[in-house]
Formats: sequence, structure tokens, C-alpha cells
Amino acid sequence: MRDFMQLIGIDITEEGFPASQVSANATPSIEVLELMQLVRSVPEVHVRKVFRSLPMQELPRFSGAVMENAAAKALLANFAEENEALRQAFFPDDAQLFDTADQDGPEPALAQSAFTDKQRAIVGALLRAAAKRAAQP
Repeated sequence: MRDFMQLIGIDITEEGFPASQVSANATPSIEVLELMQLVRSVPEVHVRKVFRSLPMQELPRFSGAVMENAAAKALLANFAEENEALRQAFFPDDAQLFDTADQDGPEPALAQSAFTDKQRAIVGALLRAAAKRAAQP
């Protein structure tokens, strides 16, 4: 049966289950996010339409963390009361809403952009020029 499923294009693990899929909602790489910030700075461009038009499956995915453990803990502390209310209302059998054990371990590798300030300036200028040109008849 496994061979048949693979023959028709469905990947099945040795245990007979479908192979796990890449998240359809995976976060784009830090470079893509940074470029989208530059697109957002161009008034003539509708950033949401551009973002939705991107071929996400072809773009690099985000890797690393966005903040150090202490910053993550401080951020979550701002929402402690709301998170506890959600836990009580919807997950009363769970001890906590989010597992934060990873914030007690070693510091995560922070995502770092590969762009320099000079490259950001060049791309920003190119985006503004392209938008200006596209708006002309």
C-alpha cells in the first residue's frame, strides 16, 4: 500500500502515516520581512497585496529567534493576566497556556539580516523609482 501511495504522489512514512507537511503559514526569512518593510515605506505600493502575491513556497524561511530569553520573558510578563484568563476559560486542565521552558535554557541564535545599511538604501531607492515609474502612463 505504501508503494502505491508514493506512486500517486502521497508520501507515507514507514509507520503508514502521511509525512509531516511544511507549515503553510511558515514565517518568511528575516530578509524577506526586511524587504517588505522597505516596500511598506513606498506610499504608492499596497504592501498587503504585494505580500500576498509572493510565492512563499519558493522563498527562504525564517530561522533563529527574534529576541533573547530575558526579552521574551519580559514580553510575556506583559500578557500574564490575559494568558491566565484564556487558560482558565478554554484550557482549565492545563497547568499553563504556553510552555516557556525554552526561555530558561541557553540563549537562542538570533536571526540576523544579511543586508547592510547601504544595500537597504539601494533597494529602497529602487522600489521608490519602480513605483513612481509604474504610476506614470
